[in-house]
Amino acid sequence: MERNMGNAQPVNGLTAVNVQYLGSKMSSKREVSDYQFLTHILYTQIYRFLQTECRCFLDKIEVMTIFHLRDLANKRRRKIYCENVKVYQAPQYKGLN
Repeated sequence: MERNMGNAQPVNGLTAVNVQYLGSKMSSKREVSDYQFLTHILYTQIYRFLQTECRCFLDKIEVMTIFHLRDLANKRRRKIYCENVKVYQAPQYKGLN
């Protein structure tokens, strides 16, 4: 999934992020410090790494904490792999409560 990051160019296999472009696209009026911005980027990159490269089954990104992700990466918590998860969908009937 390729996103337009204001003509960002890959450098050493990593995609450079144009901070001015991202700042112009932010809808919130509150100012975000560089530390908070970098922490959020790092957090999402760890989440995506564990989900795509390590094939871990993870909950929504809003629910996961950085400490839980750190423990998964350091093998302090047991991973559940995506291949071991079976999705079950029950039919929904109207009027049955």
